[in-house]
Amino acid sequence: MTAATTITAGLETIRKSKVFPVGTTDTFSKSLSWTLLLARIFGLLPVSAKTQATVTSFLAIFGTAGMTLLGLHWCFLNFTVFRATKVVFYGSATLSCVLLHRLGKAWPRLSNVWRHAEVSTKHLGYRPHTTLICRTFTALYCLVAVGKQYHREVVLEDTLHRTLKWCLAPALVSRAKSNIASPCPCSSSMLTVEEVTLLTVLPYTPALTPLVLMLNTLATFTFSFLDLLIFNLAFCLSSMFWAFNRQLVEASKQTISRPRWSDWYRDYNVLRRLVTVVDNHISPIVLLSFIINVYHICLQLYLSLTPLPTLASKAYFCLSFGFLMSRTITVCLASASIHDLAKQPKFVIFSVPSEEFDEEVERFQFQVCNDSVAISAMRFFILTRTTLVTVIGLAATYEVVMFQIQTMAEEETDMKRLSAHNLTTDVCE
Repeated sequence: MTAATTITAGLETIRKSKVFPVGTTDTFSKSLSWTLLLARIFGLLPVSAKTQATVTSFLAIFGTAGMTLLGLHWCFLNFTVFRATKVVFYGSATLSCVLLHRLGKAWPRLSNVWRHAEVSTKHLGYRPHTTLICRTFTALYCLVAVGKQYHREVVLEDTLHRTLKWCLAPALVSRAKSNIASPCPCSSSMLTVEEVTLLTVLPYTPALTPLVLMLNTLATFTFSFLDLLIFNLAFCLSSMFWAFNRQLVEASKQTISRPRWSDWYRDYNVLRRLVTVVDNHISPIVLLSFIINVYHICLQLYLSLTPLPTLASKAYFCLSFGFLMSRTITVCLASASIHDLAKQPKFVIFSVPSEEFDEEVERFQFQVCNDSVAISAMRFFILTRTTLVTVIGLAATYEVVMFQIQTMAEEETDMKRLSAHNLTTDVCE
């Protein structure tokens, strides 16, 4: 038996052994099954892991686009930060629906590429319990999102009249109330800010409330679904790299059967190409997700400068801001783990003995050290741990600047009041 045959046989024994807790039962289809089920309910993504998006995604696009246009009309009547926020909210939901529909059309190709990568690296598998982790995260994510939405409705119901006075001009309030055709006493309590947007154009009808509630729920879910989808895809990719690194390290420790570097180099290229394909499909979604998250983080910090009136509103602010920050951090860390795990093989390659260092090892080393295997935001930036630090630094800087501006405005107001008081005192004397 030749040395090459011995090395190959030893490598295959290592790959087929049960020493490594490789998740052989975990697959891409199983890991994303619950996430795709949610998308199927709201008509945003494919009905399964292998089929294309449905016609219902067009309804989501047209519905959110209509609310965006009505929001623009409402904003032109009297521009305020609150009204601009509504336009951004529904506008981002429209873009999200368009990008998800585009991803749904390409989903069969992406599934085939991923399935081919799973077959090519079936000896590697996934991190243990990848499917369980993805499904658990999806369930917890949905529970928190539903709880946040329910708390929001409670806060809006408690502060309805205050909200209307804050966001609407008096003439618009009277016009909105005059458009309510039904004398039912529950009509005024069912009046929401989104309905007021429609009442600037359309007369009120009882069917308006469930329509607006459906569109608002759809936009809220779409806004949250982007982060959920990015996390699950990034976690599956990082799990494949984790399994690759685990077996590479164990194989490099063998004293009798050393690794055959051409096989590991081939497996690494399969994973690298898979990351590239996934990034080509989801990079616009990643960019939009980060823009939305950063915008809402800054908006929440801006609103925190104003004292909240009730305990319920304070609790909702803490829950909403905490949920927003936690999912931003989770997406950053899950995506950054791909970049970190893709760089780990270099530590094994650097320890290769000189008698084994050949052209194949050199190519492997050059690719690991020079390629940026990571999820990107349309090539504007790649998601690493530095990205998370940048987002946190941006939010902290924005809060400090807004606090300084508010302090200067309060001091200027106090000076004007003091000057007016002194002038009045001098006149009286």
